[in-house]
Amino acid sequence: MEEKALMVLGTPQKFQSYLFSEDIKKKFEMAVPKWMSVDRLLRVVFTSVTRNPKLLQCTTESLLSSIMQCAQLGLEPILGRAHLIPYNNNKQINGKWVKVLECQFQPGYQGLVDLAERSGKIETVKAHVVYENDEFDIEYGLNERLVHKPQRTDRGKPIGAYTVWTRTSGVKTYTFMFLEDIYRDFRSKSTAYTHAVRDKRTDTPWIENEPEMLKKSLVKRHSKLEPASIDFMTAVELDNMIDIGERPQSTLLSFEPEIIDQADLVKQFDDSIPKDINQDLLTTFLDKSREVFEKEIDEIKVEACEDLQVFWKQYRIWEKNQRPKKEKKGKPKEDPQVVEEKKVPESTGQKFVKLNCPVTATKVPETQCEGCVERENDAGEIICISYEKYTDNLKGNR
Repeated sequence: MEEKALMVLGTPQKFQSYLFSEDIKKKFEMAVPKWMSVDRLLRVVFTSVTRNPKLLQCTTESLLSSIMQCAQLGLEPILGRAHLIPYNNNKQINGKWVKVLECQFQPGYQGLVDLAERSGKIETVKAHVVYENDEFDIEYGLNERLVHKPQRTDRGKPIGAYTVWTRTSGVKTYTFMFLEDIYRDFRSKSTAYTHAVRDKRTDTPWIENEPEMLKKSLVKRHSKLEPASIDFMTAVELDNMIDIGERPQSTLLSFEPEIIDQADLVKQFDDSIPKDINQDLLTTFLDKSREVFEKEIDEIKVEACEDLQVFWKQYRIWEKNQRPKKEKKGKPKEDPQVVEEKKVPESTGQKFVKLNCPVTATKVPETQCEGCVERENDAGEIICISYEKYTDNLKGNR
């Protein structure tokens, strides 16, 4: 059975080349609304993706499908209109369950507002968070009213949120929810939040940007009472699916999974091995990597192909640390019987000492010895600074 591997672009250069290729651009041109510029969308997407290195490690299929959902709904991943979020996911490849990083599109609060106002029936959508020190009063019944005067400083903790929708006819409607009700109906159903709490992480919108999530929750709740567009309902449905842990895919244009042969990647790795690499050391390195990451050696080679330059740089650092460390030689003890102090002309102000050095003794005159400590190069040869200077002077006088 032929081994396969999912394609990952890995670097900004590869992503840019792939994203702006003619075939990919044509697919997006078929999906975007008439008023939207494909070139602008792709530029915004490229900027957003390169700001989050994890997105470059997502599978190409999931990344492009998420961008396609931005295109279909006319939402750019900027200013809270839409988000491209990397998620760890379990996927079956070649009969084995493996963890892969996948990109997920998620509409933001401002994106839902944009979609609601595009329907042609809604004039504006406003959402606000109410804090405990704000002046706030709400009344339902025959004489409905809502008063909210935010405190300028020290607003305290949030106690709820509300939205006000104004239809093109001028009719205004509003919906308010207390904080505990929002938590019960929305936050508790978010798998991203529950997993983050379980794993003691903070990288979830409900923790990093709770006010936006409170407002988005109210926009979704209120939309049930308003004449919403198909795009708005699609975005809300996608958002609800993501909250419960499902991974929706693009519904208009799909991208076939980019599949490449694992055998080809293994060969690519083998062909990239530098000629001066010690094969025994490389085998040891791969064996240790297999034990640490609990992956087969071929899998390690495939992953290395995502950026071979980085892999070989890391290997060189490891290789250098495997060399036996030479003991540092201290300054040799001076034997008064063999060490002589000899002053050179006072004009130089320097003091030269002849050491018991085989180089100095045989090749350098006593007056030229600078008293350097013996050192060895990688070949085990003695290096003498005095001798190097002496021979350089001889060459210069010829």
